Amino acid sequence: MPATALAAVPPARNTSLEIADLAHVQLPRDRLHHAPRAFAYAAGCDLPGERLDGAGCARLVAGVFALLGRYTQQSTLAVDVALHAGPARAGRVQLELEPGSSFAELCDLLANELAVLPTLRVERKRELCHERRSNVAITLLGQTAQLSLADLPNAHDVHFIFHEQPRGLALMVAYDYGAFRARTVERWIEAFALALDADGDAPLRERSLLSYGDARAIEEYSQGPYAREADEPVAQRFRRIAREHARSNALSYRNHAMSYGELDERSDQLARYLLEADAKTAVVCLTPSFDVLVAMLACLKAGVLYVPLDPRYPAALVEALVAEVQPQLALSHGGIGALPDALPRLLLDRDFDACVRDADRPLPLPTIALEQGAYVLYTSGTTGRAKGVLASQRNLAHYLKVARERFGFVASDVFCSLARYTFSISFFELLSPLLVGGELVLLDRDDVLDPRRLSTQLAQVTVLHAGPSLLSNLFRHVRHVFPNIRHASSGGDLVSPEVLDEMQRVFPAAELYVIYGCTEI
Repeated sequence: MPATALAAVPPARNTSLEIADLAHVQLPRDRLHHAPRAFAYAAGCDLPGERLDGAGCARLVAGVFALLGRYTQQSTLAVDVALHAGPARAGRVQLELEPGSSFAELCDLLANELAVLPTLRVERKRELCHERRSNVAITLLGQTAQLSLADLPNAHDVHFIFHEQPRGLALMVAYDYGAFRARTVERWIEAFALALDADGDAPLRERSLLSYGDARAIEEYSQGPYAREADEPVAQRFRRIAREHARSNALSYRNHAMSYGELDERSDQLARYLLEADAKTAVVCLTPSFDVLVAMLACLKAGVLYVPLDPRYPAALVEALVAEVQPQLALSHGGIGALPDALPRLLLDRDFDACVRDADRPLPLPTIALEQGAYVLYTSGTTGRAKGVLASQRNLAHYLKVARERFGFVASDVFCSLARYTFSISFFELLSPLLVGGELVLLDRDDVLDPRRLSTQLAQVTVLHAGPSLLSNLFRHVRHVFPNIRHASSGGDLVSPEVLDEMQRVFPAAELYVIYGCTEI
């Protein structure tokens, strides 16, 4: 059954409906709705050849349903419909759309539903679509309708109005411009016209709603400057940058430094160890140290799936995640007891020299394919079972490339690492400096959580990303400013206007951004 009519509800006399009673069409908004509702009309399009007879009305309403279904991905949609072309009828039409249903089938179904809408008496003609049972409405006005656009209410978030005029049928859209931008509504109108022109027998889910201009823009973007460098895997770019900056500091931790040359060599050695061990997946369970970057880069160089685990995870969670990813090896530190005993492990703080550095391994490093997996990150599991997200080498390369171009990172930048290594934003913090020749300052967790210690560390960096709760804690305890920071960003949780205001004060020379990690993207 391609589509099912659930109900055709007559207009309610009581207009003070609770929001929970509304069949809400979840159109993505451009703006949060704080201001009083205010409405505008979008100049629509002429629809030559379309008519307001029985089949024509059904076809137009079907076009709106097809549009809403594609934009919202809702299987059940309810819309207030009023016809003033012939006998006046109004009510709520609620449909359950099946993915495989076609436009022709939707038209046939709606022809039946519109025919049985409750008829309005002539004296109630001004009630057409005044009664709000949904947040979206459709009104069809014939030439002889005793109703004008001025009579139509502004009770709905979006109102599609088809108006038969001497020159032909036209579409206009009334919308709440406190929630939607004009360009968004213009795109809906373009997509509606495309929905009417598409093959009527094709499944709704296969009908393209992209205008020629939008499709061309996507093609140009995918073939433009943002696509070129994404073809370079992270390991390949790092190797090139490391050779250009071999003697420069790549990492700093507890007053110790590691150069690019040392980091490149050490991660090469571990990558060859992983290849010799025939590892396809490695879990990495480490405390802050140079080993974090050595392990991550080694996995990327060897094409081994990198799965970071927090040493503070409960043993039961670690066992469940290890059982799911089935790693061949764990890279860890001595004293970390969260890993299952049966899992082979290499302790980087104890065994690196004996097992990795001093061994003769002439194995060539593989060519990394952008389609292969790069890492798996797990959600926290606070809303149920932790879920793993697999990202490809291309995902990671493209994200980091766009970030450094958008934010203008350069070799003179100094970053600090504040996020846990199991958070996706850690890739931004850890790898962004290493792909431009900058320096990364690694911090212990105690330094991150102590506002005064963190303040001391921030005096030496130029790029900062921190979650809003961490920033709020810093602002409560530290009143001085950091003029050296030129990029400051936050994300990972709701960033309030108050936090942004404080960021402007504390980082007066910085460009401010709200960003999120590459796993979400």
